[in-house]
Amino acid sequence: MLRQQPLGPIPEDTARAVRAAFPKGHAYIRFVSVFEELYEYYDFSELYSTLGQSAEHPARLALVSILQFAEGLSDREAADAVRRDLLWKYVLRLPIEDAGFDATVLSEFRDRLVANGQEQLLFDKLLSLAQEKGLLKKSKQRTDSTFVFARAKNLSRLELVQEAMRHTLEVLAVAAPEWLQQILKPEWFERYEQWGYNYRLAKTETKRKQLIQDIGEDGFYLLSVIDRDMPGLKEIEAVSTLRRVWEEQFTPDDKGRPKFREVKDLAPSSERIASPHDTDARFGMKRTTECMGYKIHLSETFEEGAPHLITNVETTPATTPDTVMLAVVHQSLSSRDMKPEEHFVDAGYTKAETMLSSRDQRGIDVIGPLTGGSSWQAKGNNGFDVSYFTIDFESKTVICPQGVKNATWRERKNRNTVEIVFPKENCLTCPFRTECTKSKDGPRHLEIKTQTAFEFAQQQWQRERTDEFKQKYAKRSGIEGTQSQAANKGGMRRARYFGSAKVALQNFIGATAINFRRIASFLDGAPVARTRQTRFQRLKVA
Repeated sequence: MLRQQPLGPIPEDTARAVRAAFPKGHAYIRFVSVFEELYEYYDFSELYSTLGQSAEHPARLALVSILQFAEGLSDREAADAVRRDLLWKYVLRLPIEDAGFDATVLSEFRDRLVANGQEQLLFDKLLSLAQEKGLLKKSKQRTDSTFVFARAKNLSRLELVQEAMRHTLEVLAVAAPEWLQQILKPEWFERYEQWGYNYRLAKTETKRKQLIQDIGEDGFYLLSVIDRDMPGLKEIEAVSTLRRVWEEQFTPDDKGRPKFREVKDLAPSSERIASPHDTDARFGMKRTTECMGYKIHLSETFEEGAPHLITNVETTPATTPDTVMLAVVHQSLSSRDMKPEEHFVDAGYTKAETMLSSRDQRGIDVIGPLTGGSSWQAKGNNGFDVSYFTIDFESKTVICPQGVKNATWRERKNRNTVEIVFPKENCLTCPFRTECTKSKDGPRHLEIKTQTAFEFAQQQWQRERTDEFKQKYAKRSGIEGTQSQAANKGGMRRARYFGSAKVALQNFIGATAINFRRIASFLDGAPVARTRQTRFQRLKVA
């Protein structure tokens, strides 16, 4: 049951002890003086019943969660800090002799937030109050992404199917032990008694193939017996996960036996389960970094005279490309009255169509390099890319560098592009054919954007060549410091929990904790940290 009462004032004995211990003040003390009532009981009224035993005050648990992530503590360490730390008692408005609460209360509080779809509650409330108090200057913002490694172990395909089977048997041993004992095979104890690390599994290729065959048959047998005898067990998450893993990894051969799929026959990694313990985690890659887990997109303000605050957090599977996220970020910022006037991003986010719609529909100027195209001529800068062609959209004509007019002009409305083909006879005899196309006996093809997007891209590329743009865009790199703080101070590089909902909650609380620290430091007069330089680098500056 939720107690409908505020936290109350700071107890006098706690305030007196803190003043004695910190005669010059502290960032936490100044934060509390400005944000006297950060959270109220009515912020959490939807999370609690009106009946039953009184629960720990949710406003206090929210503050504990923020302090916990701000200082990188586990639940047990946070519960201990409530009992022993004077500053924590001051922020939480607790008397010195308060004995605190059990650590499990924190996980129950997080479960309530996730179950009620309130993962963003703590984040939005602090940000809203910061805006009311004039601490949020949002006209200039920057965004970047980084990986969040899943809590689950990264598995090979053999490890995946072995662990999916072992995990299912562990769950069934609790849900239906007597039935499982009747249908299991004696060899299962040796095969699934322990986690199947690669070094424990078969060593030779022949033995590994046989083990895969055996595991595949075991899984299909278990699922068929469940379907026949115990259909109620199909609703168990581990059983449904096992069924899906088997559909993804195996296919029946001509004799009806399970056959391990070839790599080329597998579904894309964005659709495949990577671990039976976290079915939302996916395997992704960004440049040279490989990750099994998620991706987090952080947006922050960076104007002078105000703390740099995170304004938006998006958590996606690791396979989601950055290019589709710019519109998502803008929608989220706009819906919460956090929309910037200028938005700084790297080339991973920029597409001409998205940048154009952001400018025309939302009034957001996206500051970022627009890639010059995916053709080999544009990438290598050693051939005739689209910039060498004269294009007239009204007459639907295109003139190549040799003065030849296009043969066809076809608008592809499903892709919002125009496909252009030049006369084959002219292309085959062109002296610059090797700089224009790699086709052995075909003409040059061009695929360009529709007129509005194409013209915008041309203007954007001209803008990027100016010194003004280069100086302005240099400010985007500051977001990397936020990513470093999130990873090193907030522990946001690695997931604490399983599942996308709880990982999203972790990221929201972590971002709230960063905002808490930054507001507290700003109120305490601490300057914004600059990029660190080694002594050798300082010699270059000198």
